[in-house]
Amino acid sequence: MNLKNLDSVQRFAKAMLFAVTFILPFAAIMISLGTIGMSPMLLGGIPYVGDLFAFVGKYLNVGGWVILANLPFFFALCVASSLTGNKQAGPVIIAGLFFLMVHKLIGEMSVWYFGDIKGFTDIQSPMDLLSPIANPEYVNIFQDVLGMPTFRIGIVGAIIVGILSARIWEKYKTFDKLPMALDFFNGQRFCVFVTFIYAFIMAAVLMVVWPIVGDGLDAFSIWAAQNGDYAAPFSKAFLETALRPIGLHHVTNAVWEYTPIGGEFYSELKDMTIIGLHQVGPARLDEIVQLFNLGRISDAQAILADPMMNKMMFYQDFHGLFTLPGAALGMYLAIPKERRTAKIKSIYLSTTLAVVFTGFSEPLEFMFVFASPVLYGVNVAFQSIISMMPDFFKHMFDDPAMMTWYFRGLPNLLTNYLVQVGFILGRWYELVILFGTGVIWFLIYGVTFNFIIRKMDVTILGREKEDEAEEANDSFVTRMASQSNKRVEAMVHVLGGLDNIDTIDNCMTRLRLSVHDKSKVDMSKKTWQKLGALDVVDAGGNNIQAIYGASVSNIKIQLEDYVDEARSQTSNVANPLAFE
Repeated sequence: MNLKNLDSVQRFAKAMLFAVTFILPFAAIMISLGTIGMSPMLLGGIPYVGDLFAFVGKYLNVGGWVILANLPFFFALCVASSLTGNKQAGPVIIAGLFFLMVHKLIGEMSVWYFGDIKGFTDIQSPMDLLSPIANPEYVNIFQDVLGMPTFRIGIVGAIIVGILSARIWEKYKTFDKLPMALDFFNGQRFCVFVTFIYAFIMAAVLMVVWPIVGDGLDAFSIWAAQNGDYAAPFSKAFLETALRPIGLHHVTNAVWEYTPIGGEFYSELKDMTIIGLHQVGPARLDEIVQLFNLGRISDAQAILADPMMNKMMFYQDFHGLFTLPGAALGMYLAIPKERRTAKIKSIYLSTTLAVVFTGFSEPLEFMFVFASPVLYGVNVAFQSIISMMPDFFKHMFDDPAMMTWYFRGLPNLLTNYLVQVGFILGRWYELVILFGTGVIWFLIYGVTFNFIIRKMDVTILGREKEDEAEEANDSFVTRMASQSNKRVEAMVHVLGGLDNIDTIDNCMTRLRLSVHDKSKVDMSKKTWQKLGALDVVDAGGNNIQAIYGASVSNIKIQLEDYVDEARSQTSNVANPLAFE
């Protein structure tokens, strides 16, 4: 893959991550807190105030389900916004229009295609597409989206809509080819017209393609659920962990997390179908707990007996809560005692806490994956092994629901696993197994990392070699970085000045920068550590990634605002006609 294509794929992966992290965590927490509030065994059962908790919990739960049920719509908006820099409302509006247009067109065109062309004469209206009587052969590939019968293209279709919406906006927002009489429709308004054309073409293509693709995805999802023990989680974990340093794991994850291959769940209580691991995980747990609260134990047990592919998320959640903290402790203890300063201790502690609370592994992983290929390889191997633990325990205890719960980060561990799985469902034995196994792997990671670092003299934070050529403490960068309000100015200096900065972006933990001339950039790790980064990575071409952790979005906004303001001032000085 050449550098240009790699950058495009990384931007696409970042766009998907933006969509996931922007709204999905809040939906999961709202659903779980709402369920806890409604539960008569918990807050809903407290004398005098239980009814109030149940009332608030009901609507918290409903609010979370609104997000979960309509996640494809939000995905389309977020992808379009991310791919255009998160600075303009235009692409978001275009994505919303595109999403509504394409689904409406699919429903209307399907009446003609499946009724007249395919010969299902009972299909007389879009609603007939959802009827197994009128549409017996293809009913499974249709669903209701915002009241419109349409294909079950889900988040995959939404991603396509978001990408095309961003392209429409970037290509046609300055369009000026219409004659003077129609000048009102030039520019941004022309994008609306183009959106209809794109939506019509996409709907027409899907008429032919989706019946084949949809049936194929359904068939593969059934095969994976029935034959995917050990092999499926191993392959997902291996690819994700191996590709994470270059940001391409979001692409491979999308197959499991946003398509029927990752599972499909029908909620009887909400009367809706949920597709993909990211949606199915919290939806399935909520349905089980709600049925349990209603006294429908046998129905809850039936769902427990069919875990689908929820085991695929286990190793990710386990990694942030147990194995990475173990790695961090092993790394810290490998630092000579005289160099374990308060600053070093605070960096390791704050980074570990960020991983434990959010469940995202990058802040800690990037402290070692670029320092040692051996540590990187050990991490990939260990995660691939850990991913198979749910299947191992399933067969050991003859319990298909073992380790099939979503508990990304400490808040979800408490609300989902501890309260709902442990207390409400009474599966305390599973918690004991989880924490017992977690402690074992915590120690395995800690001892292994500590041994490798000491044995191979790996250079990590706190074990850097003395550098006689290092800048003096009163250097420009050091002086500027010590003042928080001047840090971004120092970053511009390190990046080669205002004119050398091309684009500024971020993912969950990385500040993604593109410059015009990389030779002007100071790529010293110590320089960037003075600016608060854990590390800096050459991402190929003119791209640079600085690893900041969970605070990166604030740093990106500060840098972006500073650059925009500085360039505006420079422009006003250069232009004598400019006025305030």
